[in-house]
Amino acid sequence: MNLTDISPNTVQDMLIYIYTNTVEDLDKKARDLLPVAEKYDLLDLKTKCIAALIKQIKLETAVDLALLAGLYNAENLRQAWY
Repeated sequence: MNLTDISPNTVQDMLIYIYTNTVEDLDKKARDLLPVAEKYDLLDLKTKCIAALIKQIKLETAVDLALLAGLYNAENLRQAWY
């Protein structure tokens, strides 16, 4: 299988998550892992990424996080704005 749309580091983090149910430094990696979690239907990983991103909501991140919420069906992230 050739995964050309995902960086090798993100693939490694995804595989580690699948086998251990953990991601080291998820707060730093959540933006990269959210699309992967959505694409491969890893619901628990998606939930954890959304929770990490919600903690990052501030004026400087508002636009980027709003786009992520819309692109990857992250309703909880979208609702966190209100």
